[in-house]
Amino acid sequence: ETGGRPVTRRATQAIWPAEALPGIRPLFGNKAVYDYRSDSYHDEPTVPEQSLAEFDIVYTNSQGKKLAAEKLDVRLIRERHDY
Repeated sequence: ETGGRPVTRRATQAIWPAEALPGIRPLFGNKAVYDYRSDSYHDEPTVPEQSLAEFDIVYTNSQGKKLAAEKLDVRLIRERHDY
């Protein structure tokens, strides 16, 4: 915009950074969690205290075809940005 008004644009594109990647799915239920930023509740996968967090792991290519994998090391990192 030559008049100085802000211009907002958005583009969405799927990125597949490798030939094959692991996928992870939690095997525990959701719980309503309060979000103070939006002043509302939303469902979030939650593990009860004193219990194990279990997951399904899948290894697929970019077309979604499941691949065999041995000695697959996966690291799950949850980053929280509410500090």
